Amino acid sequence: MKYLYLLAIVALLGACGSDSTDTIGNSTVTIGNSTVTIGNLEVMTKNLGLMNWEDAKKACADLGDGWRLPTKDELNILYHNKDKIGGFTLVNYWSSKVGDLSTSWIQNFDKGSQVGNLNSDTNSVRAVRSI
Repeated sequence: MKYLYLLAIVALLGACGSDSTDTIGNSTVTIGNSTVTIGNLEVMTKNLGLMNWEDAKKACADLGDGWRLPTKDELNILYHNKDKIGGFTLVNYWSSKVGDLSTSWIQNFDKGSQVGNLNSDTNSVRAVRSI
């Protein structure tokens, strides 16, 4: 009976999860259950899906509490920390940076390149917020 009780406690502790911390350059990366903090940037650990740029902006804003599309520079930080953050299963991710009237910037998470892309195209979305 003591063995079953101990096993139940170990399983419960494992299910609760815990934050872990690592350092990358001058930034501390804290990994929680659904977000990762890199410096003063909080990043969702899951994609919001594939959508056009206008819908991507709205999906982030609809999360409330300061969630938004990352800037080009922030998206590049996500790319360089993609293994620590996790969940980047798709190739191209929207940034908040407007290119011209019909394009905005994306980042390719296979190669790291940033290019302008038609706003009507569908790309993946990862929300961030400043903390």
